[in-house]
Amino acid sequence: MSLHVCMVVISNLRRDPRVYKEAKTLVENGYEVTVIALNEERKSTGLENMDGIKVIEIPLRRVEHKFIFYRRLRNSLHRIKFRIILYKEVLFSKADIYQAHNINTLLVAFLVARFRKKPLILDAHELWTEQAPETKDIFLKIEKVWGQLLERLLINRVDRVITVNESIAQVLASRYHIPMPIILMNCSYTLPELKSDNIRQRLNLDDNRKIILYQGGYYYETRALENLVLSAQFIHNGIIVFLGFGDTQKLNAIIKEKGLDSKVKILNTIPSQEIHAYISSADVGVIPFLDNNLNSHFASPNKLFEYLMGGIAIAASDLPEIRKVIDSSSAGRFFDPLDPKDIARAINEIIEDEDKLEEMKKNARQTALTKYNWEIESRKLVELYEIFGKNLGHL
Repeated sequence: MSLHVCMVVISNLRRDPRVYKEAKTLVENGYEVTVIALNEERKSTGLENMDGIKVIEIPLRRVEHKFIFYRRLRNSLHRIKFRIILYKEVLFSKADIYQAHNINTLLVAFLVARFRKKPLILDAHELWTEQAPETKDIFLKIEKVWGQLLERLLINRVDRVITVNESIAQVLASRYHIPMPIILMNCSYTLPELKSDNIRQRLNLDDNRKIILYQGGYYYETRALENLVLSAQFIHNGIIVFLGFGDTQKLNAIIKEKGLDSKVKILNTIPSQEIHAYISSADVGVIPFLDNNLNSHFASPNKLFEYLMGGIAIAASDLPEIRKVIDSSSAGRFFDPLDPKDIARAINEIIEDEDKLEEMKKNARQTALTKYNWEIESRKLVELYEIFGKNLGHL
């Protein structure tokens, strides 16, 4: 009989490649996997089958209202309802191994795993309590303090910790005196090399203009997205394309104010299975992270590895883990995300030398194939679960 794994995550699995890859890897290695996640678009809790993964999706409504107190009260009530359903679904899961994704799911996974006397793994996708810059918002302050308390109380009591890179692993090991976490990088699956023109065709661009792509969420507090738009004024023979999800009002306002309609384009969200084709149709991928919190400082985002697998050059903020990957691949340049002119400088250095651009693209693709891919990384996950399986007497 196969082992049953229950993963808990407060994100949409359809937009969380890390959780999806881990779950799919375990399914392919003979495990029965249930992922309990949220889906903002659902009206009621529902069950889906995603490539053999049993996915229980719980709705989490978000109310928009001009009165701040009313909006926060209603949203708090919706979060309480979400948590009640989440606890119920995890409790009824009857799994052999539990895996919490991030600190915000650790309490429920811990309580249920200990109640059932089953092992518990924590996958720290990031330094969760260090995500946002300093804020005066009392609600965010309370949430951060609560997360820090949970992390301090529980991280020593899980059976194993996984995280995304060496820097975050060292912070967690040093801060909480735990064994060095297993490092499972956010690498992409090995995907076919594509000669795609998806972006060029959708925007009806001529072959001479270089495509500079930002792919991902529109998180204005931690991404220099406005500065990326402003950098378009100084980029020669290139067009910036945004392909992501979230509120685009700020971006559209700057585009209109500066008259950048011909130099900056925003595309609608696309299905996750099409992302590789779109990335492959760009020339440069941009990672404009602001260095305004410890989590961003040590970031190594999915898009970094997706750009490599797509075979495109990279222009990025100069942050430690991002630099490690780009330096090891010789596939990019760095910029100051606070300075639109410096963002443009880095991009121009890449796209103005055609031979250098092609060399960077080849380097990116080759490094992804030989070093940074999920087939290599996933072995560590399978080995970890095999150890727990042996301890449970199933393997």
